[in-house]
Amino acid sequence: MFVRCEKYLAAKPDNSLAIPQTLNDLELMLNNYDALNANYIAAGELATDNYYLTNSSWGSSRTDEQYYYIWKPYDDNGGDYYSAYRAIATVNLVLESLKGIKLNSKVDSVNANEIKGSALFFRGFVYWELAQVFCKNYNSKTAKTDLGLPLKTTSSTIGDFPRSTVDKTYQQIIGDLNLALYLLPDTTNYKYKASKAAAYGLLSRTYLSMCEYKLAGSYADSTLQLYNTLMDYNGSPYIDPASSTMPFSKWNSEIIIDLTSKSTKALARTRAIVDTALYAMYDKDDLRKMLFFQENSNRTGYYFKGNYTGASSAAMFYGITTDEMYLNRAECATRDNDLTQALSDINTLLQNRFEKDKFVPIFIDNKDSLLRFILRERRKELIFRGLRWTDLRRLNEEDAFKVILTREIDGEVYQLKPGDDRYTFLLPYVVIQLGGVEQNP
Repeated sequence: MFVRCEKYLAAKPDNSLAIPQTLNDLELMLNNYDALNANYIAAGELATDNYYLTNSSWGSSRTDEQYYYIWKPYDDNGGDYYSAYRAIATVNLVLESLKGIKLNSKVDSVNANEIKGSALFFRGFVYWELAQVFCKNYNSKTAKTDLGLPLKTTSSTIGDFPRSTVDKTYQQIIGDLNLALYLLPDTTNYKYKASKAAAYGLLSRTYLSMCEYKLAGSYADSTLQLYNTLMDYNGSPYIDPASSTMPFSKWNSEIIIDLTSKSTKALARTRAIVDTALYAMYDKDDLRKMLFFQENSNRTGYYFKGNYTGASSAAMFYGITTDEMYLNRAECATRDNDLTQALSDINTLLQNRFEKDKFVPIFIDNKDSLLRFILRERRKELIFRGLRWTDLRRLNEEDAFKVILTREIDGEVYQLKPGDDRYTFLLPYVVIQLGGVEQNP
């Protein structure tokens, strides 16, 4: 399968040189896991407060990872940018080629719709990932003028692709996902494939990043109406509590679609030490404390092992899951003063995370207190899922949740304050030189 797919991907991404001829050809391109499901941007996760590095671990990490860790502006980050736009070129080629393929049966039409919907989903996801690091956080007051992404909807490499605005970037993401909803099946047995549940989930994640909480909650609800399975951490066929490296199986039952980041040196278990204050948040009866973390061999801290990738590599799970959707719906319900729904969601999640007979249902009747509690649980549940950077950006808009990030390397202290330009990464210098696009501040 991959060999045949590579025949197209290895060629220059110009559909005049290689045009897929059949629906099967297009499906094979979409099933290229490394191209569309893996290798997403790790820069944001590297810059979060989930972990810290020792002087030696920082010094032996890659140069780009060192810069991201201390929030030092860096413009030699072509790998993240190029792989993302390579994925976009692939799905654009799929969408273009689909128009020229004759459909001979109802089955062909169904398959064609699913192929188109999948391509639109992946394009939406890639643009969302790019926007989290290369664009300012969405702000309704400035989105129409803030610099967005170069939006490519063609596989051609010819022509100029200037930067759009943040508003148009998010319109592109939302437009792709809304169209995908009409084409995809409700769910799928293949965790690497797109589905309607996955598209609803990504819309929820997108609107949450925009601070559009009513819509984020509505789409989280739509996701959970289609698929709402949670693993019981007390005992699940997808969990091996005795494992010291990877207790969660690949493609476990909470996963709606499987997506992963690039592997990094800095986030490897031998290097990344879980933030001490974060680790202390977990109650002694909280099964996540045992399943997510393992004490370092030198007993200087804890490393993270609760990766939903089911692998011990430093690639992090970025996919859409049911636990994320319960948390999205709970947060949005709280903000909308529906505390009953919020309490139902957070208790449904937590009763599957605590030891049996030791979990006491949460009851908080104050909106602000419940919101703070849910955001705290979000931090604990979705650790190393590629979401903390986005959460920091959006929550820094609210005085009650602003934080100053701090690092210390070789006796020097580095800080990142709310509203700092460094919450938006620089574009690669080659893109600026050759593409003629405007650089971020």
